[in-house]
Amino acid sequence: MNAAEATQVRAPATSAPQALPPAVAGSPWAATGLATPGGGIGYRDDEDGGRPWVIWVLLVVAVLAVGAIVALLLNNHNTNQSSLITVPDVVGQVYTDATSKLNQDQLNPVRVETPDPTVPKDHVVKTDPVAGQKLAPRSDVKVYVSTGPATTDVPNVVGQPVDQAVRTLQGANLTVNPTYTDDNNPKYPKGQVTATDPPSGTAVSTGQAITLSVSTGNVDLPDLKGKTQADALATLNSLNLIAVPQNQETPDSPAGTVISQDRTGLVPQGTQVTIVIAQAPTTATVPDVAGLSYSDAVSKLAAVGLKSVQQQNAASDQTPKDQVMYTSPAKGTVVGLNQTITIVVSSGPSPTATGNLTDVTGKSWQQAHDILTQEGFTNITPSSPQPGTVKTQTPPPGTYPTSTPITLTF
Repeated sequence: MNAAEATQVRAPATSAPQALPPAVAGSPWAATGLATPGGGIGYRDDEDGGRPWVIWVLLVVAVLAVGAIVALLLNNHNTNQSSLITVPDVVGQVYTDATSKLNQDQLNPVRVETPDPTVPKDHVVKTDPVAGQKLAPRSDVKVYVSTGPATTDVPNVVGQPVDQAVRTLQGANLTVNPTYTDDNNPKYPKGQVTATDPPSGTAVSTGQAITLSVSTGNVDLPDLKGKTQADALATLNSLNLIAVPQNQETPDSPAGTVISQDRTGLVPQGTQVTIVIAQAPTTATVPDVAGLSYSDAVSKLAAVGLKSVQQQNAASDQTPKDQVMYTSPAKGTVVGLNQTITIVVSSGPSPTATGNLTDVTGKSWQQAHDILTQEGFTNITPSSPQPGTVKTQTPPPGTYPTSTPITLTF
């Protein structure tokens, strides 16, 4: 039985039986039964016994073609590899030097700025692609250039409690110096931040340590002596202190100025401070001017505020001429500043009779007047109303011309 007789295929039951074309013996297509009539591939020429060599020729041609393609690709690959450029290592170089090197190597640098806490400003941090990789000529190479450490502005924490200020600064990527600066600042209560170093608003590197100045709650009270009352009160108010002014009469300081205070130096805010304010005196004590010239006596009286004076001359065997014998009212007497002081000046020894002036203190006006009259004294004057008894007499007991003015004080 030959191949044509042995190979048949049954068709589906629903259609008429069909026979496959006879296979060509020895053809690579024989197993499939797809022989092509008319001398195509797999066609069996019964007359010359077939041509299997055609298939082998085609296979050889195909293999040679594939080899040629592979060789061409390999050649192109080697050619491309030899023309690629290796990215140079420019990390750490100044950007201008790095760009010169990349341009020299026929690569195109592309600047990308980035903050860096360790690489100096305008120096290369890295490249992309990194050094050692190969690129085609004129390829872009990203050059990351340091702008220096990243910066941030110091936030304003003045007036905040220390704990809150620390949190605020740390939230701004800053650190805080653990040692604070004491500040005796009257504007802020104890424990509040009064200032920062660097000040708020300053651009600094992230992570920089900020030093805080913190209120101690104390203030430095200066010496206010000599200041006017208004200036002293303003100073105390600015220091957050409570002024307690007191007045004191004195001829030694201008009226309205501070003559003393109860404390100075560091004191807590809110402390009461007593200041003593000079007041113009309204009274004065008559000083001792005996033995002085009249002009010197006037000056001494004026120094204590007694400026209303008058001169009276009297003969004296004890006091040299032109020297003060005594005053009326007498020395040590407290008088009003508008009191007129009589300055009795010696006119020298008396050419007339003298008398022995008796001590009449404790006597009534009438008794004293009668005693002194009997002693020959005629110039007797009371310095105050007569009711009561004599407190002082001027001049004191002694021998005087009978014309001597005698003043009795009640």
